[in-house]
Amino acid sequence: MLKPGLRLRGTQRGWEQGLPVMQCRRQQHFNCRAATLLTSDAAEAGLTVYYQPEHHYEIFVTPEEVGLRKTIGDLSLVVTARPRPAGASVQLEIVADRDLYRFWVRSGEEGLQELGSARTQFVSTEATVCSFTGVMLGLYAVGGDAEFVWFEYKENVHKDKAE
Repeated sequence: MLKPGLRLRGTQRGWEQGLPVMQCRRQQHFNCRAATLLTSDAAEAGLTVYYQPEHHYEIFVTPEEVGLRKTIGDLSLVVTARPRPAGASVQLEIVADRDLYRFWVRSGEEGLQELGSARTQFVSTEATVCSFTGVMLGLYAVGGDAEFVWFEYKENVHKDKAE
């Protein structure tokens, strides 16, 4: 019997080599929330705000840590990283409004904690070349299997709070 959810089989090709294996959906609302529950043996997996290869943000999960990375043009920087509780599944959330994406994580016994935020303008036509699809929100994996137990996207009427 198959378990519910989605398993992505990540290749060794990551963000630096082009694009990892991804499953995304278009962001349809300024104020929205995207969330997932991840169990992973992959070298890296997570939840991304993707506009184009040079403009994306992601909450990443490795066997050792959970963090937030921002890529804007030719600059890619991990702005927050913390240890991942051993063997724990990790809930990842992105909450968006017109100005900011806020990135949240819950793992182990910890409650929901904010990893940081990023400006929406750097993944939009305000600061970049036009994109055919606009911003995509989705799941990705690099270097192994990542199991996403569930994924949820919804318009968020509480624009500044994670639910």
